[in-house]
Amino acid sequence: DGVAVVVTWEPATDDRGVTKYQVTRTGGTKGTLVADTTSTVFSDTGLEARTAYRYTVRAVDAAGNVSAESAPASATTGDKPTAPAAGTPLGTDPRKDPIYFVLTARFNDGDSANNRGGSQHEKSGNAANDDPMFRGDFKGLVEKLDYVKGLGFSALWITPVVLNRSDYDYHGYHGYDFYKVDPRLESAGASYQDLINAAHAKGMKIYQDVVHNHSSRWGAKGLFTPKAYGVRDAQWSWYYDEKDDAFTYDGLTVEPKSGKSYYNGDLWSTAEPSGNTCLNWGTPTGHTSPEGYRIYNCQ
Repeated sequence: DGVAVVVTWEPATDDRGVTKYQVTRTGGTKGTLVADTTSTVFSDTGLEARTAYRYTVRAVDAAGNVSAESAPASATTGDKPTAPAAGTPLGTDPRKDPIYFVLTARFNDGDSANNRGGSQHEKSGNAANDDPMFRGDFKGLVEKLDYVKGLGFSALWITPVVLNRSDYDYHGYHGYDFYKVDPRLESAGASYQDLINAAHAKGMKIYQDVVHNHSSRWGAKGLFTPKAYGVRDAQWSWYYDEKDDAFTYDGLTVEPKSGKSYYNGDLWSTAEPSGNTCLNWGTPTGHTSPEGYRIYNCQ
């Protein structure tokens, strides 16, 4: 949001076992901050706008020994975001509203251009039935407002609209970017705001399902993204996409090398992780999965 900094680092190794990390922040008018964390991610929020900050990290092992200070990392905050204008509530008690629940991506397809299948599109039988997991959208929902109102409902409760990311994420509960509306739901003239405006114009309400206590299988963007390690041989290339530094996942755009909108090349690596202690890392085990795929050590 312009006044937050997220610091990440590689795990430290220690013969006694690292139990926590000490993060030291300097800069700004609030003085030095020293904070403990057990993860390799530190989120620093509520900072001053347009201010330079410096961060260092020390590892602490089970015996209480403290490592040398890491090389410093610096960041300068931007502007504090402007508070949004207050909305005008419709002024009724939601307990008195008959509410119609909608899983938007499966309700009504108003724009086929934003339809997308996932990694299981063929295997699930969806492709054979021309039924991609993401087909319903806001445009289709707007088209059905009169239908829902005609059933006697005065409000819609819709599934989460944030950008999702997983093999099968049409339901909205695998949030990846909580600051972006999933473009597989939007169309020209049928944005999230357009849906709200259309509902209000008919005297209807939109109740938004919001889930913040879990994210996608890949972790929330900008907070924590786990790295999966795997050999991209001829057998596994269908799963481990080739890394494309110029591409950013948005659920809708097709990555040119893989031909997939569900590209995952930014989420895995063939490089042996720093501090690896697993023997024979990355070599074939001599075994295969039930499907016949070669299995590698330590992956």
